[in-house]
Amino acid sequence: MQTAAIQKIKVWLRLAYSAATVGFLLGWWGIYGSGPFAVGVLGVVLLVAGVLLAVPIKIGVTNAEKNVERILAAVEGKDGAAPPAPANGEAPAAPVASNSGDSVK
Repeated sequence: MQTAAIQKIKVWLRLAYSAATVGFLLGWWGIYGSGPFAVGVLGVVLLVAGVLLAVPIKIGVTNAEKNVERILAAVEGKDGAAPPAPANGEAPAAPVASNSGDSVK
């Protein structure tokens, strides 16, 4: 479920990258090329907007992927093997958080 959400966020990241790229091309064409100067200014605005959107999205995706890796490592155990099942055949009990302020790790 988390990986599907990360994939959806990556679509927005690609859109932000695309906006920055199109903005760069329009800016170059409008300012240095033969295009209208106003298109160049619009391109620079689009470039800045795309970069400003892409940076926090990229940071979020990177952190989300690390979190999923940590979750999977915790579920599978440190060595990659699944944790041993209890001898009585029941599912292992989930850790219970206490009210003393200690976090369960």
